[in-house]
Amino acid sequence: FCLHRGHSPRAIAVNSVQVLSDTVHAVSCGNDATCWVWRICDGKPRSHFVPKTSYGPIMSASVLFDSMHIVSGGIGTLYGGVAHVWDWRSGKQVATTHCTTGPFLSSAEIPEAGTVLLGCGNGYTYKWNWHSGESISLPHITVPGVTLIKKSMVLVHKCKSVALAAMDKLLHATDDLTMDSFVDAIMPVSPDMKKLLGCL
Repeated sequence: FCLHRGHSPRAIAVNSVQVLSDTVHAVSCGNDATCWVWRICDGKPRSHFVPKTSYGPIMSASVLFDSMHIVSGGIGTLYGGVAHVWDWRSGKQVATTHCTTGPFLSSAEIPEAGTVLLGCGNGYTYKWNWHSGESISLPHITVPGVTLIKKSMVLVHKCKSVALAAMDKLLHATDDLTMDSFVDAIMPVSPDMKKLLGCL
């Protein structure tokens, strides 16, 4: 299977493979900056997608719910990323979005018409409606415990036992964490911790 290698004497990395909804074909994308749709049983190519605005490896591909389109994302400019939606039957590009501060590394469709999620190397997830072109960034700050625990490590050196008790409460929290919930977790343990919150 040498579709991504082309005429290169060396192997070229394949970064993502997804089975299409028909279960007969698969799509693969790689460091050659293209995507191939091919028949699973024998590797015979069905279509070839060459982005119009891509300058580097394609890192992810996801088959959309309509069974006709694929979203692929990867490296655009030197420091940025680019993602495309394209019709796998013809290889025709349908929509494009960019990120200027990091490559797109992952992708997934959500049950909202024409909307996909794109994970970017800059630490943000982008919610992109490829029908309208609208895109919003979602900062990755609500994973339970992770962000605020990193900040609370400053407190460990000043009041180790209290900070560890607070972090333990945060780890077992079920709701999205905010600074208020961090304070609420600390205050029942020790009112003196209020003096240390300036470190955050």
